[in-house]
Amino acid sequence: MNADRPGMNALLEFMAGSDEPLAVIVDDPSRIPRDIAVNLHLRSAIRNAGGVLMCAVPATQPTMPHSAGSLAAKISNTRQP
Repeated sequence: MNADRPGMNALLEFMAGSDEPLAVIVDDPSRIPRDIAVNLHLRSAIRNAGGVLMCAVPATQPTMPHSAGSLAAKISNTRQP
């Protein structure tokens, strides 16, 4: 990712070392970057590490326009092991 996100870098390093598929669960969609370029980069990095990004807020309860929760639900539904 980058030096400004040491926690995310640590997560991606952990995921890269795992032999099992992993889910990254975000409890609040506001924790997902709103900047679309950073958002897409984060999602891509998680997917490339063998993971899937999910949101604990149900897609039927959006917390912001174009809810990240809804997008995460769509992504998780398209990538089944």
